Amino acid sequence: MAARIEMAPTFIPRDSPVEVGDLRTERRGPGSLAEDCLRRAALNPRERSAALRGALAQVITAAPVAGTALIRPRAEDYGSWSVEYVGPSATEMLRWIAARLDDSFEIMVHALGQRPPCLQRRSHLYDAWPLLFPLRPKAPIPGALWIVWSEPRQQAPSLIKGVDDYKKGLEMLLEVEYKEHLYFHRADDPLGPELREAITDGDGQALPTLLNTARMASDSDLTFWGDAANGAIEIEWHIGATGTGFNLELPVGEGVGGRAFARREAIHVDDYLNSKYRHPDVRDDVDKQGARTVLSVPLSGRVPGSGAVLYGARRRVSRFTAAQRVLLLRLARSVEPLIGERPVSRYFFPSDDAYLAKKRSELRRILTRSSKVQDLESWVEKFARGPAIVTNAEGRPYAPSRTDRFEELRCSPASIGVPRTVALAPHGEVERGHLHVWSTVSLPPAGWPDFLDDVAAACNVVLDRAEQTNDRLSSLRTNWLEEVMRSPTAETCREGRRLGLPVDGGGVWALAWAGGEEAAGNANRAWAKLVAQEIALDKLGSPLILTNGAVGVFLLDKPARGEPSAVRDALLEALEPAALWLVHGAVYDSFEGLQGSLLQAVTTAKGLRQDNDGRYVSDVGGVGLRSLLAKPELSEHLESFTDGLLAPLLAYDSETGSRLTETLALVLTVGSHEEVARRLNVHPKTIGYRTRRAEEILEKDLGSPTDKIALGMAAFVWANSQRSR
Repeated sequence: MAARIEMAPTFIPRDSPVEVGDLRTERRGPGSLAEDCLRRAALNPRERSAALRGALAQVITAAPVAGTALIRPRAEDYGSWSVEYVGPSATEMLRWIAARLDDSFEIMVHALGQRPPCLQRRSHLYDAWPLLFPLRPKAPIPGALWIVWSEPRQQAPSLIKGVDDYKKGLEMLLEVEYKEHLYFHRADDPLGPELREAITDGDGQALPTLLNTARMASDSDLTFWGDAANGAIEIEWHIGATGTGFNLELPVGEGVGGRAFARREAIHVDDYLNSKYRHPDVRDDVDKQGARTVLSVPLSGRVPGSGAVLYGARRRVSRFTAAQRVLLLRLARSVEPLIGERPVSRYFFPSDDAYLAKKRSELRRILTRSSKVQDLESWVEKFARGPAIVTNAEGRPYAPSRTDRFEELRCSPASIGVPRTVALAPHGEVERGHLHVWSTVSLPPAGWPDFLDDVAAACNVVLDRAEQTNDRLSSLRTNWLEEVMRSPTAETCREGRRLGLPVDGGGVWALAWAGGEEAAGNANRAWAKLVAQEIALDKLGSPLILTNGAVGVFLLDKPARGEPSAVRDALLEALEPAALWLVHGAVYDSFEGLQGSLLQAVTTAKGLRQDNDGRYVSDVGGVGLRSLLAKPELSEHLESFTDGLLAPLLAYDSETGSRLTETLALVLTVGSHEEVARRLNVHPKTIGYRTRRAEEILEKDLGSPTDKIALGMAAFVWANSQRSR
């Protein structure tokens, strides 16, 4: 049984499973059974809803679950959700889900984490528990939520097998839907009937628009088009190439494009400089363009042997994602079959009243609903058929992910032209910045003379809303964090879950910056806080929680995606304080242990700031202790303290031959039970047992901040003495 409902948005923010040409990836579990449905959903928008429900149905077939649902933003409408559900009691379940949708993703997740009554009435489904899987494509693509109601809760681990591949497939579809709306004329018609017909009939003057759309949709640095005829591929049309004279010809069956056309399948080359497909007739010209990663997609013609090849290339070694391959393939398929010879151009950009009315309506929805500047940038890019970036008063993009692109555009005006730049209205006494548009169509368009002013006004409103949203969430997180550090309760734990924070285990990083208005740089400015949050989510997958005393905290539910030094560098550039100190490595495996880890990390960060001795990035476990041990007047006291504290445990090890002291020391200095188990070659559960036994013998509690800090210092001193011996 399946049903569908449309509802309201949020934002969360990778690569996904799909086959394009010869690019096939093996899958297991639910991902394997649903792969065909997800591929069909990505390639065929008109069949997407049915294909997606088919993919969800495969989960129920493959795993012991009662029902499953996918909640994702509707790409064509800012401020609404699309809900797909497969399982029993469809009408009641859809009504139950709809009542819990919310603009705040954290609130919605908390509400949907409850057990639905309609799945508890049936005796065989009485123990149905929700498993929530947030879907996080690459920013700024909005994320979604996949929910599985498993039957007995203890069977959840059997469901997890293969779930990562399935999630990647769903995230791939989210990326496809987002970029369809951003770059395509319509999801089921990428180029629009007029442009599509012009290219199909051989109108070469329409190709730059296709190539520019392909470049943006696939995140390519350059795209080019090669006509196939008389046994050769001739390349004349291109976008993004530097210099002049990029006109190439190679035989069918040779090189990247020639082989793709001959085999009738897409070919992906990870690094053209080290590829077996390098052809002597074109390689020097391609190398001059700096092309490294290349994707070529063949197009068929109406006459045997005719057609074309569409290329996307990057000036860096970076694989095209599955979604980008799908989008390039969709663009190519939309103009097949090609006619052959090219007549005089008759293609013009749409400028009729209905088109502009539709665009005004879209802009109005962004103005009234969106709180992300990326939504506005994306809309302008689609309208202007070129990049659009909003920068702050310092000339930096509000979206940190656009920084490299902005610098590239500024440094290569010859290849893309000079942007139209519009100043944003100041916010009080604070300058807001500028909107930069590199348009390939004439602006303002006929019939909309105030286009740029209207977009700038919308940008101001979106930035206001973004700052207010960020301030509200930041205030809630800050109050919660201070409550945890002061006196955590069961209600505090529930509030943390409602805010979407990892309260049951994870890692703690702490950040401290110089105090004082001048030394703090931009740290207290609204736009800098927005940028800092984007960096935190991009680099760590965790928000920055600000506390009093010029200190911030990150709570990580999984290993960080970025190196500590890289995270600090990015934040340093955004906040521009006089100095910035970052402490990482504190861990906790329960809510009870969170307070101790927070205090440890925050205190250490403040200590680094106070010492100001050139250590700006440090692991929480090693700060200052080795320098203390190196001082004879202190090392004796530390060793005496350690021997006294660990004496019962050392005596127990001596009598029984156990390794409780070593295990406890590793747990406290390394942090991860899995890593300690790997080092000692035992099961992680053994590490947990040994740790609890050590607490009993020492009559200490690692959940107590004072006990944990004392044992942590003793563990470090003991481990250091073992290494010295």
